[in-house]
Amino acid sequence: MKANLMKMGLLKSCVLLLALFGLAGCGRKGFPVPAIVEEESPKIDKVFVNLYPDGVELSWYVPTKDKSFSKYPYCFTVEKAEIDWKGLSCKECPDLPWQKTQCFHPAYPDPAKIEDGKMVWKDSRIVVNRAYRYRVTVSDRDRQRVITASDPVDVRIYPIGDMMKRLTARSTDKGIIVEWLICPDQCKDAKNTLSFKVEKRSGSEPWRVVSEANYRKTNYLDTEVEGGKLYDYRVTPYYEKDGITIWGKPYMITKVKAKTRVLPPPPESIWVVPGKEGLEVHWLEPKGGKIAGYNVYRKQPDGSIVRLNDKPVPHSPFIDKTALPNQVYGYAVSSVSSDPSGGEGVTSSWIEIRNVFTKDKEKEKK
Repeated sequence: MKANLMKMGLLKSCVLLLALFGLAGCGRKGFPVPAIVEEESPKIDKVFVNLYPDGVELSWYVPTKDKSFSKYPYCFTVEKAEIDWKGLSCKECPDLPWQKTQCFHPAYPDPAKIEDGKMVWKDSRIVVNRAYRYRVTVSDRDRQRVITASDPVDVRIYPIGDMMKRLTARSTDKGIIVEWLICPDQCKDAKNTLSFKVEKRSGSEPWRVVSEANYRKTNYLDTEVEGGKLYDYRVTPYYEKDGITIWGKPYMITKVKAKTRVLPPPPESIWVVPGKEGLEVHWLEPKGGKIAGYNVYRKQPDGSIVRLNDKPVPHSPFIDKTALPNQVYGYAVSSVSSDPSGGEGVTSSWIEIRNVFTKDKEKEKK
């Protein structure tokens, strides 16, 4: 009898357990388990390479939106290995004997540095006519565990000679003209890519780039100067080869004094758009200079140039009501000095536009 009762009790317990499991499987869940959310690993999209006479400069954007970097959980290590000059493309070969730097954290990057959201590091331990492979790894700051790595970049160390010489500067009524000569023999590798970075400063100010990208002229007119003030200029040649930028020796000239009376600079930017009454010429006011107004010029389809205003235009925009439909015109704007002696500065760069404005004059008459 006792044995039967025990069997009956055990059977009831099993049925009860099965019922509970059945209920749990029919839409009734157990306690929720928090999902594991993995933060997306940082990725270095590109490593930028600049070759200078004193080393290889590597830079890359720090993959974060928080520019304070105080709580940034990652750091960066540069790995370097010497490779064969001709075997640069063998990126799938057996692993190389990498040399590693310390892990640079963007909040305290020394000896690297942060510039415009980029981590910048220079390798000065290079030898001319040798080749190196670099890559940047991202590591967990606390455990120094490598999370990801950039694509490798290969760099040939070319000898860099003097690409320019004889930097001079002179003051004119329109501003300060900086001129230089190039060295043809040393510039053979540059071919048609030789460009120049022009920088200027005054007194204790930091250097500021004033030339546009890929500037290829051998002179530069600085119209943004103050009368009687001293300026320093620095010009650095560079060109592209093997996907990297090769920089030559910079040349500098100091304490160039602007003339007491300097004509105002041209507008910084100019653009033209069609309007209800004609083509609207817009511009941005230049920095510095004593300006009474502006002159607007139009380049005709035959190449001749006409001034469109009789008196200086006080501000932007100027509406050209005489442009003919379906014609291509060029426009430029110059600044007029407010000094009693007057004077007009150089014109801005020209911009072309096709006039698609077709005003119905017959309807206008009605």
